[in-house]
Amino acid sequence: MNTIKIVLSVILSVFYFCCARGQTEYLISVTPATGSFTSTDSLPGVKWITTTPDFTTFDKNHHRYIFRGVDAFGNGYLYSVDVSTGTIVYNPSFPVLQDPSDNIVEVQYDNATNALYGLYWNNTERREYFIIINPVTGSFVTTDSLPGVKWVNTYPMYATISEPANRYTFLGGDAGGTLYLYSVDVNTGHIVSEPPFPVLSDTNDNIIELKYDNGSGILYGLHWDNSEGREYLVSVDPSTGNFVKIDSLPDVEWITTEPKFTTVDALSHRYLFRGGNNNGDSYLYSVDVINGNIVSNPPFPVLADPDDNVVELQFDNASGSLYALHWEANTITSVPRGNSDQHLFTPHPIPMTGSSKIALDKCYSEVMVIMYNASGEVVSREVQLNTSGISIQRNGLPPGVYFISLICDHKNIRSVKITIE
Repeated sequence: MNTIKIVLSVILSVFYFCCARGQTEYLISVTPATGSFTSTDSLPGVKWITTTPDFTTFDKNHHRYIFRGVDAFGNGYLYSVDVSTGTIVYNPSFPVLQDPSDNIVEVQYDNATNALYGLYWNNTERREYFIIINPVTGSFVTTDSLPGVKWVNTYPMYATISEPANRYTFLGGDAGGTLYLYSVDVNTGHIVSEPPFPVLSDTNDNIIELKYDNGSGILYGLHWDNSEGREYLVSVDPSTGNFVKIDSLPDVEWITTEPKFTTVDALSHRYLFRGGNNNGDSYLYSVDVINGNIVSNPPFPVLADPDDNVVELQFDNASGSLYALHWEANTITSVPRGNSDQHLFTPHPIPMTGSSKIALDKCYSEVMVIMYNASGEVVSREVQLNTSGISIQRNGLPPGVYFISLICDHKNIRSVKITIE
C-alpha cells in the first residue's frame, strides 16, 4: 500500500482521452448525497480534457464552467460552458505561446474581482509571472513577476483563491528545491507571504488538496498522519504554513488527486473530495469543515461502462449545484486511456545499487532532479536538458529510502520513491 496515501496514475496523464467515433463528452450535474448525476448537454468537438496542470475552474457570476480541452486534431482550447444550458459560449485557442518552453498553469477564477488568473513561465526571461487571462479570447496580460519562484507544483492540487482576502495561493519552489506556500495579492500581483510548506516531522506524512472556503475565507486541506495511520481534515494558515487538525476521517485510506475531484461548497461549508478504502472502493466524501464530520459518502462514480469517466468536480456557490465532465463511451470500442507504458516515471532497476534510470512521458527541454533523504534534506540536485529520460547516480549515498522530485519545464511533474542498497 502506498505510504503517502495518494492515488497516483500509472503515468501522469495530462489528458483523459478516447478518440473512437461516436463517443461524447458531457457537462453533468452531480448530487453529492447520492453520487448520481444527470447530463446537462453534450460538448461538441471536445475529445480530451486537460487534468494536469489545473485549468478547470468556475465563474459563479455568470454560471460558467471553465476548462481546457483538446479536439480530435490535438488543438487546445479554453472552453467556457453555460451550465444552465450546457452550451459552449467561448472556446478560444489556449494557450497561444511564442516559445514552446513557456507555459501557463494553475488557472483559477476569482468571483470577487470577476477575473481569471494563472501563472506564466517566460522561458526567455527565466521568470514566473502572475497573469490575468481573458476567457473570451484566450489572451493574457502579466500583472507582475514572482521573484524567486523557479517552478510550480501542479500535482496534487494546491492553487486556490481566497475571494474575501483577494489572495491567489499556490505551492512552488526556489532554485534550491525548497517548497513555499505563496500567496499573491490579485490586485497588484505581489507576493504577500511565502512560508515553507509543508513542514512535517515524518516524510511519509503529507498535506494535499488545498481549497479555500470562500464563505469563511479559511484554507482547508487533507493531512495524512503516518504515525497514526489516519487521514485528517485540516485548516492551514497561508501566512505561516501552520496547520490545525479539525478531525480524522474514518476509513479514508487514499485520496484521488488526479484527475481532480476536490471542491468546496461554501454555502453549506462542506469540503468535497474523492477517496477510498483498502478494498479499492471509491466514495465522494462531503465533510463539514466546522467539525470535520463526514456528512455523506456515496460510492462514486458508479458507471455502467468501464471506459466512461467522471472528472473535474466544480461547485457553483451561487446556485448550490455541483458540476463535472462525463465521458460517455457508448458501445463503441475505445482506445485505452492511460493504462499503457507502465515503465514511465518508475526507477529501473529497483533497488538501485550504482545507478538507475527513469523514463519520462515526453521530451522536456529542462528537467531539474532533486533527491531528498528520509529526513527531507536535499542530498543532490542537477539539471538535465532536452531529455525524455533521466539517469540517477548513487554518488556515494548510503543505503536507505530516498525521494526524487522531477521538475520538468518548471512544473513539478512527479515525485518518486527509490531505495538504495
